[in-house]
Amino acid sequence: MVFVSHAAAPRSFSVLERHHVPLYRILELLHEVEDISAASKFFSPAQTGRDVDTIVYQRLRYHSTNPDSSPITFWNNGSQSPEGDGRSSRTKTSIFKSDEHRLKHSILRGSKQKRRGEIVFHFVISLIAVIFLVLPILSYNLNGKEVDETGDYGKRILNLIQYGPTIFPIIFAAITGHFLRSIALRLAERGTTLEMLEQLTRSITIASTVTTPYLLNSYNFLSAVLLCLWAISPLGGQASLRILKTEFVEIQTDITSNYLDPFNQSSFLEIGADVGLSLTESNNIYVSSLLSSAEVKNSPIDSWRNVKIPLVESFETNSSAIQSERGWYNVPLGNVTYSSLLGTPISNRTANFTTIIQSGYATIECSSLEIIDPDLCNEGRSTRCFNTSNPRIADWVFPAHPIEGDEGANALYIVTGFNQTQTLLNITYDRTTPMDLIIQSRGESGNSVGHCVLSQTFVEVQVDCLSSNCRASKIRRLETGPKRPPVFVDAPNFVLYNFFLWFARVTPSGHVGYSNPSQLYVLFPENPLSMQAEWLDIANAGKELFGARMTQLINTFLSSTFGGGLYLGSIPIGFNSTKQFGRQPLRYKTSKAMKTELKHIYVVQKPWASITLLASLLLLAMGIAAAAISFYTLAPDVLTSLSALANESPWFDTYKEGTTLDGDDKAVALKRRLVRLGDVKRFEEVGYIALGTVDTEVVNVGRLSTDRSYR
Repeated sequence: MVFVSHAAAPRSFSVLERHHVPLYRILELLHEVEDISAASKFFSPAQTGRDVDTIVYQRLRYHSTNPDSSPITFWNNGSQSPEGDGRSSRTKTSIFKSDEHRLKHSILRGSKQKRRGEIVFHFVISLIAVIFLVLPILSYNLNGKEVDETGDYGKRILNLIQYGPTIFPIIFAAITGHFLRSIALRLAERGTTLEMLEQLTRSITIASTVTTPYLLNSYNFLSAVLLCLWAISPLGGQASLRILKTEFVEIQTDITSNYLDPFNQSSFLEIGADVGLSLTESNNIYVSSLLSSAEVKNSPIDSWRNVKIPLVESFETNSSAIQSERGWYNVPLGNVTYSSLLGTPISNRTANFTTIIQSGYATIECSSLEIIDPDLCNEGRSTRCFNTSNPRIADWVFPAHPIEGDEGANALYIVTGFNQTQTLLNITYDRTTPMDLIIQSRGESGNSVGHCVLSQTFVEVQVDCLSSNCRASKIRRLETGPKRPPVFVDAPNFVLYNFFLWFARVTPSGHVGYSNPSQLYVLFPENPLSMQAEWLDIANAGKELFGARMTQLINTFLSSTFGGGLYLGSIPIGFNSTKQFGRQPLRYKTSKAMKTELKHIYVVQKPWASITLLASLLLLAMGIAAAAISFYTLAPDVLTSLSALANESPWFDTYKEGTTLDGDDKAVALKRRLVRLGDVKRFEEVGYIALGTVDTEVVNVGRLSTDRSYR
């Protein structure tokens, strides 16, 4: 509209004529001037000789025929505004690019199409939260599955969650910021306190949410709610990173396992003298066991990875060994005495495996071990040893030293004799007492003679395999009544006789005056094939150590007679196993086992997945709620727009219109205007600081100075 000071009234008409006031500006003038008489103070009839109606009519006709006339001029050239606010009388500027784009009147919130577009836009933004809602669900589908089974699918999920800490806070800030602005605008429309509006509009980041209560001195329930709300942003990001992981876990499965009966009766020993290749195979296995390294001899498995059975007597006589209430001894990893150099074949054994087997072994225990003059033995003057001439020890049999033999043969072996009344000729034997043995070996100082008993020990052993490394981890004795000899003692066809015959001859020295490998093992178990060029007296080992070493040798040879294929793994242990030697079926036992497999699987961390789900649901709910609130809110969003607020300032050179537009629309229209925060009362004694335009001469905004006072 047009304002003209009284002092300048004579020039008013010339101003209108020179600047060609547009038609709608004249209409504005008529609208704001209440009546013709009120307009007389702005226009002087003395100057024109006409009344205001005539002037307006002529101006309307002029602009109807000159549509390209210049925009309206507000003040007289160079004069101050009537309000005395420091604004000069120059041309005002529309907030639009041209007058053709002006919308003085519009429907609140725009057209339905625009409102639908806004709702859809914000709803789509909120749907981004669905990504984090679906992510835990996809992860749950992978829970417990092996990494190799899922292929690239699982790896893509793992790669996706790596971006959670980066993407989630961004999405959270976008949705939460819009949600809080929507609430603030709705409350502003309905009426609320500035404190609440300030808190809602300022709390758009975690940092501002923390500092706003301090800056506004507003420590209230809303502050606590906003802090808790924004705390979900980092928590949700970190939770999404920890939804899914991979780890190696042990999966246990019950299986059955077969293992060789330690006293299997299918042996070449029952064949008789015509043993052929069977004896050669047995001897090779026995010698290979003696030939193995010290590391293998002391390890829990043999050369073919069969599990060795510890000597339970070594724990029972060891005061430092701790026995559990149920009789179990823990087997250490080293320094263990085993019952044999050959282990027990166990089928269906996996990389990680646990089972309990019932096993046993033959045991040699000696009451005496001494060195006797060979002449006393050869001449029959000692009843503690045996010889080739009469009188012999009554009822005793020496398979490796027949009556017609000579002393040369006796000097090559460890010769074992047993009482035939206990074993042969159908003489009654109660089989509940150990078998008496005489073990004799020639040495440099004489005959080493041990009086021993042969019995059988039954044990229960826990076998553990970890990464294919198997060992006996626990052992305990099984009480089966009084000690009795091994079952092969009562086998038919002179099995016992053949056993001691071939055991003595398995490793001959080849020359009188040299000890054979079996004799050397008693003294030097780590290197029994050293072939030392001398006769050694095995009695020097002592009866306890001698008994333990003879136990190992006897059990090693006994196991070798069952057939090498069982120990080498070429023959399965089961009903369909081929008989190796002898006429008896292969005897084996079955045990329940626990197979433990180490699998690389996906694992969902449920607490973190739950947090991610809840945070995603909250995001989705806030997004939908913000869209709904925006739909029902009529007021334009001007709370957070500097352009919208500045446009209402009297020192901002724009038309005061477009109040139905959002702040974003006003920002687009005014984005190229030059503004300054300075002194808008620069010509007065006391200044006034405000934001005003400086790209026109309508408003004079001076720079701030420390030498000046301000209101």
